[in-house]
Amino acid sequence: MKSLSPAKVNLFFRVLKKREDGFDEIASIYQAISLFYTLDIDKSSKDEFSTILKSLKFDNSNLVIKALNLFREKSQIKSPIKIHLQKNIPLQAGLGGGSSNAATTLFALNELYSQPLKKEELIELSKKIGSDVAFFFSSGSSYCTNKGDIFENIQIKVPLFYIVKPSFGMNTKDVYEHFDVKKVEN
Repeated sequence: MKSLSPAKVNLFFRVLKKREDGFDEIASIYQAISLFYTLDIDKSSKDEFSTILKSLKFDNSNLVIKALNLFREKSQIKSPIKIHLQKNIPLQAGLGGGSSNAATTLFALNELYSQPLKKEELIELSKKIGSDVAFFFSSGSSYCTNKGDIFENIQIKVPLFYIVKPSFGMNTKDVYEHFDVKKVEN
């Protein structure tokens, strides 16, 4: 089963405060865009994971593997699976690629096994993977709050824009860890 995994941009983004759990409280408008990864997910005789990117590891830190493990735990379906990930979006570009891949994995597995989980259950699983993973179960345009994991579908007219990525990348976790809301407020 071939599935497209869209990227997203933040049309508006504001860090409101540091939460007690170490995350940032945010307000943002997330917008899915027509830039995609491709995931091929099929039943198999043994678990197999592949990609053309040598730097991408299929271990417990990979969000696709986290999604697979959570799906298996919740659905109790332990059948072997074959996943090939075709990365078509730059890594560490702030486009939500890993989060989208995780959500697409949950969705595709649920479809492959005749929907054993409800959409609400998939959304709850997605929140265990990352703050913006749940967004990829939205309509594609959402006002997002909390850690970015609570979304409200909205209708907006998206302006034409260009995405430019420098030759270096930035790890989202590192960006948040080094952000000081007090410096911005002054």
